[in-house]
Amino acid sequence: MSTTAYKQNRAAREMVRIVLVAPKTTVDQVDAFGLPRGAASRTSALLALIALGLDAASTEHRKAG
Repeated sequence: MSTTAYKQNRAAREMVRIVLVAPKTTVDQVDAFGLPRGAASRTSALLALIALGLDAASTEHRKAG
């Protein structure tokens, strides 16, 4: 199986490496979210959670404004 498509997708976006130190319980929660949803990696699960959180925050901001 070729990973070329993955590499091209990553190359198309500017990426920034972030190091996260988190409690094991938090990492377990990330895994509990990502694994059943078929996340390709813990990073993918974290990005999905961040997107959901940002969307929720944006919705709350619009409601408050």
